[in-house]
Parts: sequence; C-alpha cells; structure tokens
Amino acid sequence: MRGDSVNAICFSTDSDPLGSLPAGHFWMVRLVIPTDAAEQCGALCAQLLSLLALPFGSLLTSVSHDFMLTRTDTIGGVMKIRVILAALLFLPAVASFAQETSPPAAQAAPPKEPWQMTDDERIAARLDPEKIRQRSEAHSVRLPRHHSEGPSGMAVGATSQPIPFVIDGAANPELFFRFELFAYLLRGVDPKLTGTDREVARALLMTKIKAFGYEPETFWNELSASVPRYFEVRDGVSSRSPSKHARIEAIAPPSGPDDVHTALCRERLTALSSARNHFGSETFDRFLYSVVAPTITVTSNPPGPEEGAGLRFLEGGCQ
Repeated sequence: MRGDSVNAICFSTDSDPLGSLPAGHFWMVRLVIPTDAAEQCGALCAQLLSLLALPFGSLLTSVSHDFMLTRTDTIGGVMKIRVILAALLFLPAVASFAQETSPPAAQAAPPKEPWQMTDDERIAARLDPEKIRQRSEAHSVRLPRHHSEGPSGMAVGATSQPIPFVIDGAANPELFFRFELFAYLLRGVDPKLTGTDREVARALLMTKIKAFGYEPETFWNELSASVPRYFEVRDGVSSRSPSKHARIEAIAPPSGPDDVHTALCRERLTALSSARNHFGSETFDRFLYSVVAPTITVTSNPPGPEEGAGLRFLEGGCQ
C-alpha cells in the first residue's frame, strides 16, 4: 500500500450482531482512501454502516462503534486517531436508509371530477346553506351593476329578501345532476322545437363539442338516433287532443294518468342509458359535465327541505 493513504477500520466493541462470534470479538471492514479525503472518513463509515445494516435490521441501532483512522506516510511515522462514534452518528444513516426503502406514506385522495361524484356528495354540496350563500354572492359580483342594485341604489343583499339559489355551471358543474344536463342537451335534437331553436341550442355547444373531439353534425345525428322513444313518450304525455287519447293510454301505466309523468321520467333515464351505452358511459358523463354544464346558469328560489329526496328520485328515473 502507498504511504500516502489511510486505513479506515470499523469494528464493534460489543458482540457480533449476527450472533456468530462470541462476545468481545469484532467484525471489521477495511477501506483504503486518499489522505486528502481523510476528514471525510466519518461520513464514509456512516454510509458503510448503512449498507451493513441491511441484514441486521434494528439490531445495530443499540450498538456503539469505534472507528480507528491510521495514517501511514512516507517516513513511516504512524499517527493514530481514535474516534468513538455512538448511535447519534450511526442512526442518521440508518434512518435515511429506512426512509428510502419504506413504502410511501398514504396521501390524501385527489378531489373527484364532477362526473365522478355520488348523488349524496352532489346533494350535500348543492344544498349546503353556506355554499348557497357563497354562490349567490359570487353570482352577484359577476352580474352587471344594475342587476345587483335596487331602484333606490341600495344593494339587494341589504334587504330581507331570501338568498337566491344559484348554480353557475362554469364555476360549479358538479352541482348538476346528469338528468338535468341530459334534458338540456336534448334541445339540440328536440323535434318539437323549431329548426331555428334547435340550431341555436347546437350553436351554443359547437365549440366545446369540437374541443371534446367530436364532429358536431355526426354527434347530433348519433344522439338523435339513440333517444327517439323519449320524444314519443314526451309528446304523448303533453298532448290533450282526442286523436292522441289512445296513444296516451298505451304509454301510461294502468294505475292512472298521474303516472304518465313517472313513465316519462323513467323513459328519460332509459334514453340517458342508451346514450351512455352508445358513446361510452364515462365518456358521455364527462361530456355532460365538461361540454354541457359550463353553458348553464340556474337561478331560483331557495330549495325546500325535500329538495334532496326529489333530486335523488329524479336522477334514479322516478323509481
């Protein structure tokens, strides 16, 4: 070995951690390093011990270690520096190793996409009184000034009027239910609307439909082909002419005319299921919340105590 070098000897002053040697013996690893790196020997030994800890686990955490640094120069003089490092030096290396090899800590689940929320989650967010107030205030800020002030110039919020219920689909698409978005989408293929009204309904969604990856005309044709029964039921329900009487009776359940509207509600769910099957369930849900919802803003009176149950009933096809 060249004289200008350092031997680093690491050994245990207690018993062998593996139990293969009697007490008083030691296990040893010898390193040869340049003299100019001698001051880094402590760090090197710590790294070495972190590797040695692999088979020993936690057994080494209670063992103190001696490190003997022996420097041999060209003259032959020997300088011995005995440095005793207890667990305080050894444990950081083991802790670092354990941190790198331990499984990652559980992280909070990312927020759900609007189309992934459950009915209960949607109802809770939609009907929370504090969130209703916040949405109303945010909506008032977005409105033109003359909409947010009364005739006397006083803000409407200063009166005793109830807080209006607002859903801005661009800000909170997750608050809508699928049946609501689907009913709005059907305006683009509703045979009872004039051609102009259908074109307006389609024009409002055209840019977003293209951005979603669909060719608008193809999309509308495929949607129309998947939901004809719904309009047949709807038109039969809304008609009151004698010529339509037999048709209404054929559509309505035997229990009575009041259940005709329930039949329409069920048929809407059937039409929605048909569209989801055609376009793909998750794809169509994502379409409703990313294409349709942002174009809708709803304002109404505050919801009543049965609002949540009613929404759940309608979303389930009135069943």
